Amino acid sequence: MANIQYESFSKVNLQDTFFDSLRQDYQGFDNWYNRKASQGEKAYILYEKDELVCFLYLKEENPIDNTGITPPLDSTKAWIKVGTFKVVPHRTKLGERLIKRMFDFAISKNIFNLYLTAFSKHKALINLLEQYGFKQWGNKGDELVLIKNIATTSKEIQRDICLDFSSINTKNVSKYILGIYRSIIQECFQIQCLKLKILIYFKILQRLIVSTKFILQKYKELRISKKAIY
Repeated sequence: MANIQYESFSKVNLQDTFFDSLRQDYQGFDNWYNRKASQGEKAYILYEKDELVCFLYLKEENPIDNTGITPPLDSTKAWIKVGTFKVVPHRTKLGERLIKRMFDFAISKNIFNLYLTAFSKHKALINLLEQYGFKQWGNKGDELVLIKNIATTSKEIQRDICLDFSSINTKNVSKYILGIYRSIIQECFQIQCLKLKILIYFKILQRLIVSTKFILQKYKELRISKKAIY
């Protein structure tokens, strides 16, 4: 699986046909892009067979720029703006990988609120974002405003593995450690937010726990029986 790179705007070919749809949706896109390139901004990108297949630009806003957003977002909090998010869909779960990058970026900044704008015609994108906890907040011009608040307390946990991602409920639950060989860890956890994979590993972990408890119980019974004999 190819690695997503964090690359400077200036090193990505703006004339790539990948950006054509963004030019159509956003007047002045090229000027915006060139301005970001001159400022040294970076984005998450991925090439497959020399073709650009994704572009994700994230920006920290503290205070938030509420210009045009109705109703305005909470200006007392820091936010991560998802400035540009485009993926060429080809059934590789690349969109989920980029959503994980959004959350990783926000958490690394100690920021737990994200937002983006999207045209309602991009239904597949909106559905994917909502699957991982984004909610429609309002509007900015002709676009929808979607927000994600990463849970930081047990009260905010919804007990849904995707909606809660990347938060984990640690209250009133058992905790276990599972050893994994270094040689396979990248393959296992490259896409941490894939619900299917997580559920599979969780089921495996449950079986290991049950097996371990059974072995320990038998060991205790064996020790007790030996003491009785002696």
